[in-house]
Amino acid sequence: MDREFPLVMDTLTISNLFPRAQRLVVDEEALEFALAYCFARSHKKPLHRTLVDKSDPLGFDLVSKRQNVLERIVPYSIDPDMLWDWDFDRDGRMVRVPSRVHLEWLCWGYTPDYRGILECGNREFGDRLSAVL
Repeated sequence: MDREFPLVMDTLTISNLFPRAQRLVVDEEALEFALAYCFARSHKKPLHRTLVDKSDPLGFDLVSKRQNVLERIVPYSIDPDMLWDWDFDRDGRMVRVPSRVHLEWLCWGYTPDYRGILECGNREFGDRLSAVL
């Protein structure tokens, strides 16, 4: 029986956390999936066309590839402690950030704690924006 892994619909969250994922996630396919997914959503291209595009360098049928990978890497029982680590923000405060494992799941478009990821993504965006200004 297949488990269900709801797709994160807000690609802005994924893109805000992508620089952190680039530093921590080892799986290149996960990073490539995140880029392909964000590109498809930002260009209003129907996701099913991108995911089954044979000319796409990621290969044919990313939906089934995503499902297979997530079934392999996501445990049946998720310990909340494995989802989060601690880091310092730009102001030197300790803040909760997604762990390397959680970031990899996010690259595949899945998170069991959407509110937490949304909060972290907004904070990361704010930190990058304040560095520019």
